[in-house]
Amino acid sequence: MPRTFWYYAIKHAARMMNIIPGRYNKKLASPFMLVHGVRPDPRTWLPIFSLCYFHHEKDSDASRSKNQAHTLDGIILGRSPTSNAILVYNPRNQRYYEPDSYKIDTYRLPSSVYPTIVYDGGLFVSLHRGDTPSISEPYPPGTRVEEPSTSNNDVSRSGTVVDIPMDPTLSPHYLIQFDDGTTKSVPASKMASIIPPSPTSPSDSSHLLPPFLRLNSKITFEHEGQYHKGFLSKTPDGPYCFIYKSHINKKQPDWSVPLPNLTTTWQDLCMDGILLPGHASGSFLRDPSSAHFVSATSLLRDCPRSLLSALHPTHPDRDTWLASFREEKDGIKSQDTYDVLTLDQYRAYREKGAPRAIPTMCVLTIKPDEMLRPHRAKSRIVVLGNHEDRIWTKSDKYAPVLHPDTLRLIVSMAVQQRRTLKQGDCKNAFCQGILPPDEITIVKPPLGDPDAKKDEYWLLKRTLYGLRRSPKHWYDKIRNILSQLGLHQNAYDPCLFSGRIVDPSDPTDSPSSSPLTLGLYVDDFVYFSDDPAVEAKFERLLQQFSTVEFMGTVEWFLGTHFQWLVSPNVVKVHLSQTGFASHLVEDNDIHLRNITPDATPYRSGLPIDACPESDEDETNPTFLAQKQKYQSIVGSIGWLAQSTRPDLAPSHSFLSAYCNKPSRSHLNAALYVLHYIHSTIDYGFSFSSEETAPLHTYMTFPHSSDTEAYTDALPPRTEHHHRLTTYSDACWGSQIGNAIRDGIQLPLFKYRSMSGAIIFRSGGPLTWKTERQERTSLSSCEAEIRATNMGSRITVNMRNMILHLQSLGYPIDDTDSATTIYNDNDACVKWCHNLTTKGNRHIEHRENATREWVADGSLAVSHVSGKCNPSDIFTKEMRDGANFRRLRDSFMSRASDFLKNIFVSLGTSSAPILDVTAQTARYVSSACSALLDVLIAHPVSRTRATLSCLSSAGRYILSRVTQGLSRRIV
Repeated sequence: MPRTFWYYAIKHAARMMNIIPGRYNKKLASPFMLVHGVRPDPRTWLPIFSLCYFHHEKDSDASRSKNQAHTLDGIILGRSPTSNAILVYNPRNQRYYEPDSYKIDTYRLPSSVYPTIVYDGGLFVSLHRGDTPSISEPYPPGTRVEEPSTSNNDVSRSGTVVDIPMDPTLSPHYLIQFDDGTTKSVPASKMASIIPPSPTSPSDSSHLLPPFLRLNSKITFEHEGQYHKGFLSKTPDGPYCFIYKSHINKKQPDWSVPLPNLTTTWQDLCMDGILLPGHASGSFLRDPSSAHFVSATSLLRDCPRSLLSALHPTHPDRDTWLASFREEKDGIKSQDTYDVLTLDQYRAYREKGAPRAIPTMCVLTIKPDEMLRPHRAKSRIVVLGNHEDRIWTKSDKYAPVLHPDTLRLIVSMAVQQRRTLKQGDCKNAFCQGILPPDEITIVKPPLGDPDAKKDEYWLLKRTLYGLRRSPKHWYDKIRNILSQLGLHQNAYDPCLFSGRIVDPSDPTDSPSSSPLTLGLYVDDFVYFSDDPAVEAKFERLLQQFSTVEFMGTVEWFLGTHFQWLVSPNVVKVHLSQTGFASHLVEDNDIHLRNITPDATPYRSGLPIDACPESDEDETNPTFLAQKQKYQSIVGSIGWLAQSTRPDLAPSHSFLSAYCNKPSRSHLNAALYVLHYIHSTIDYGFSFSSEETAPLHTYMTFPHSSDTEAYTDALPPRTEHHHRLTTYSDACWGSQIGNAIRDGIQLPLFKYRSMSGAIIFRSGGPLTWKTERQERTSLSSCEAEIRATNMGSRITVNMRNMILHLQSLGYPIDDTDSATTIYNDNDACVKWCHNLTTKGNRHIEHRENATREWVADGSLAVSHVSGKCNPSDIFTKEMRDGANFRRLRDSFMSRASDFLKNIFVSLGTSSAPILDVTAQTARYVSSACSALLDVLIAHPVSRTRATLSCLSSAGRYILSRVTQGLSRRIV
């Protein structure tokens, strides 16, 4: 059945599950009995999606004539929601019926009766039969008959069955309407004599197969762990087989796989993903070069707590978790991670001074895809490092990771070069670090290991997850590998590498002509070069040192979803976290609220700092649960604010000040921020290779209709688009205003100003920061000076990284001239240029660092109008919602706008498509993708360029919903 019938399948399944009994107060009872007080009536149970026939004598108010059929057929969708009848759907006229009498035909597939019912990878229904199953209706409505003539001219007359017997207790008669207009009632015992012989030979069973499994149909078949595109054929002996041709025009197949009993096993083959209709799945389902993993899509229960419970014989997902555990254990075995020890050997090591064996456990997780749907059943054997006897210092264990600001810098650099960022993953990374001889480590197998023998121990030769020094060992190894390949570590971010690739095993090999830049986060990394040959050389060489999976253009990295637009003239990328935001909103039931298009994260008249302090007992269970929920929400908002949602940074800064003892008002404020996230679920930001002017010029430049203004106006300059540009701002005083009545004592930190700064490059924000100042500022100028100093510090840090990249030969010119810092306070700008005033003599000496950076040419502080300073969004709870949205939209965008621009740039400017794009993407949820919805709804939009913008999951879904895309999918 197609996907459009899933709603009825879930509804029917839930209804039947409520009938299943369980123990309640030591008695058997079902949810149905507990709600209704009576037992369920088995007569109401139906085989859903079965074919049925029912009497239908009226069309609206008009009765059918005797020459019209009084029987209709349809598909059973379950029980009617308004009566005790069944609900039947007729695909021919697309109407629903609730017949009072009917006959079920459970042995005929709906797809064999209705051509519009086409399988699209949706749904299979397996019926549980009784010991004496009913017999298929032998002569359904529409069956053609031929009645021999009673005269001597031997001319028979043909007709059609228009009505079938409904009540088996009565004498069964079929109503036949002949082609000459006459009708006749024929007993069931004589129907066989008037059925014409079938043109199909008795040995032909093709009528038992669905329409997409006809002879010579295109199918995709899994063979020896890989998907292959081929055709359905027959062997000379008769059985079906799958044939593979390396070229479609070859007369003979390269190889074939027999498919015995296909007519009875095709449903199981399709459900298991072994046989798929069409050729649209081969490029994204499984790639021969990519690693295989255990899918989590078929799991029936949540993730088990331990390996012992997961592998219990009664666990319904035992086979899946067993395969996942074997995948993990075989992976560490292939790395030669350990040697097996007996009890005597272990004791011998102990006598030589080896530490005690450390216990291990198997951590089971269900890894989601980019929309947080179950994707992979993952097992990880982990050492319980807290039981390790050795004591290590922080420097012995520390291993750095890639900073989000550095990741965004790499993205902007790739976009500037009109290249996409590529992604790789080092498999079993912590099992690749080699343990030194003085770190003898012995562990016990995880509890529940089905292959472990009694008194078995493992002597580790390599590091394992959970050991305290595993991250350090792995980082040292991968750093040495990258160094051998010609990549140099950045002095200001140890996880940023850049250089020219060289083959260390070939002394005659010269460094690559173009540099390659790489960002490392534990075992995941992103990289790019402006020369595809350099990227291919790097991939080839790295695989010689480590087990690596290269996954092509990055789609999902560090919780961020990347959407790319690549054309000959421009490269754009949009970064968002729609899946995580949707998951966060749904976890707190905010998705049940209506969307507010003009929402802001701030409540009018009730600032967060004005919320009353909590006076509850800190040991009260209710308070502890509220505190845990508040901290979880604030932490999640912080993750969004750090990654792709700069507009949430000030809200997170305000809320995080009360994590220790939040009140109910603080929790309501956090939930209000979640409502804002719900209303802006697909917001993010983008980087573009197109040159644009500095941000504030677009916010103040005259409108194109203002011809008079253009007589003395200059167009925006584009020379600084791919260079760093910083904005800083600060408020003066507290956020409270008049929200608190007189006589209330407040903590002093609430009176301090808020500083905000943001750095732009290639059209998108690289880094942003909002913080409450350490001391109370005595003037607005002093507050702005401190904000500018904060913006200067993060700008100089970014310049230092770029300077080191430049020293390694990377072609980047951001530091060739001073980086401009815009501020909207004229006194602050003058102070930064060393203009002294008596009123600012009390400012600390550390603020003078900004003056020194201006003096040595690193920075240039300039004035900008306060109305078009985007950093103003980081300094206060804005009461003006329109101003907040204007500033936010100056550097952030919805996925709908980005997708709409994709269609416009690709020449698909049809108004309905653009409307649907905006509508679907604006209200995107965790279970849908805006671009995917547009491609499904509008076939004309399925071009090579638009399909290349889909993620692998999106291409998979699209291929299962549509057909005939094999020639278009890239």
